[in-house]
Amino acid sequence: MIRALTASLLLLPALAFASDPPAPAPSEAPQAVAVDKDAEKLICRSEKKIGSNRPERVCRTKAELERARSHSDSQMRHPQNGG
Repeated sequence: MIRALTASLLLLPALAFASDPPAPAPSEAPQAVAVDKDAEKLICRSEKKIGSNRPERVCRTKAELERARSHSDSQMRHPQNGG
């Protein structure tokens, strides 16, 4: 009796994931989104972390690199420590 109960409890989650999700209604069809392919392109380079001699491969999108660069530029122009 306990084996049957245990087996049914173990199979229950598997059956829940076995069913296919319902297809979206035509009104819920995904909309086409304009994506800049250059901004999504990954750029990888080797960087040495502070305190380490071993370079580490770091990959970021072009958009992430541009965002980090503009943030660094604004921090250099307007320091927050007031000093």
